[in-house]
Amino acid sequence: MIFNLKDIVLLSFHFGFLFSFFNIVPAYPIFIVLGIVFLILYVYIPEKLVFSRTNKLFYIIGFFYFSSALISGVKLSEFFSYNNFRHDGNFYITYMPLFLPFLHGYFRSKINYKQLLIKIYVFISFITLLLTLSFLLNHPIGISADGIYHYLFKAHNAAGGYYLMISLFGLFLFFEKKSFFYGFLFVSNAVALYFTKSRGSLLAFLWVMGLLIIDFLFKNKKLKKAYYILTIIGSILIIGGAYYLSKEHGVYNLQPTNAEVFDLNNPNRTANISDRLFVLWPRAIDDFLRSPLFGIGFTRYNDLPYRFIGIEHIFMINTSKVFFSDAHAHNSFLHILAETGIIGFIFLILLLKELFFIAKKIPDKFFSQYVYYSIFAIMIAGLTEHRIYTPAQVMPFTIILEIIIYIYYNQIYAEDEIDEN
Repeated sequence: MIFNLKDIVLLSFHFGFLFSFFNIVPAYPIFIVLGIVFLILYVYIPEKLVFSRTNKLFYIIGFFYFSSALISGVKLSEFFSYNNFRHDGNFYITYMPLFLPFLHGYFRSKINYKQLLIKIYVFISFITLLLTLSFLLNHPIGISADGIYHYLFKAHNAAGGYYLMISLFGLFLFFEKKSFFYGFLFVSNAVALYFTKSRGSLLAFLWVMGLLIIDFLFKNKKLKKAYYILTIIGSILIIGGAYYLSKEHGVYNLQPTNAEVFDLNNPNRTANISDRLFVLWPRAIDDFLRSPLFGIGFTRYNDLPYRFIGIEHIFMINTSKVFFSDAHAHNSFLHILAETGIIGFIFLILLLKELFFIAKKIPDKFFSQYVYYSIFAIMIAGLTEHRIYTPAQVMPFTIILEIIIYIYYNQIYAEDEIDEN
């Protein structure tokens, strides 16, 4: 071959990361085209393809979601539409890098991909710094309203999710380099995170900082376990309390016939919190209780008014008209329970477990720490937004993760290769 296909694949992923700092102009078609190109290239070299355990898990999850949507009445043409992948079905876009199989075989490149990734991070950081300066000088580039800066994203929460992940990348890079320059870039990106005023992202950032203090300063496993338990109990109490107030005291009409959709980009941020607590979360819990095993159907949470068929409290699906939009439960865990039930939630746990598996197998300390703590950041942000599947926050992470997998494939999946042999 005149060119090294692995170099082309890796450079394409780096290209994707390079243009991840905006979504005012949707970049999703770029990633879709890249994915299709990769798959076409794979057809011509099938003997070099390797399907990892990660690939296989995502194929199973993807097929489950696809089946769930079709059973609930989503047409094939609707499912494969841009609107679905842009909104309700963005799981497929966000995790596309992890769907793509690995190109096996001898590979030695003259390109240092870790250094290239760091250079791209530096470039993005400088762009961010210039944007922050424009905001501070009252001439913001991009969207700004009521003291909230969206940077180059349509929604401030999307910007917050993105800069949460970039800040963590910068933090662990600073830990490795231990230089003022990288420390400055980390602080600059953390400031950008603050100016987005994305409370879920800030909460996740602070939570991860707390975990880092426990891991690096106290180094106490019991304290770490208590931190996890308190987070879980606190979340359950808040969600459960909100559900009780909404159901028992009639805070809001949760009947299936209610078709009101809430815009959580409303400047009234107190109203945004109350909408989550007393409408969106309770609605998701109601959906789950109606159909606990398989949920009401993938992509179907926001298709209002509901029109249920099936056996209540066992299996019911929402067969109403399909609407693709950004409306969701504003809690990844509740949203997934509502749409895909216990089975879908088990797949979510397996997905997160697989990501942790990869993090622990990465031999590079910087990459390993970044992946490990980023998973926690995604999970905590997912308590107030549907962040676990959000492209703006998670796709830069999955792109970086796929680059890491390409660099350290043999070390990450060494045990699997031994078992196959």
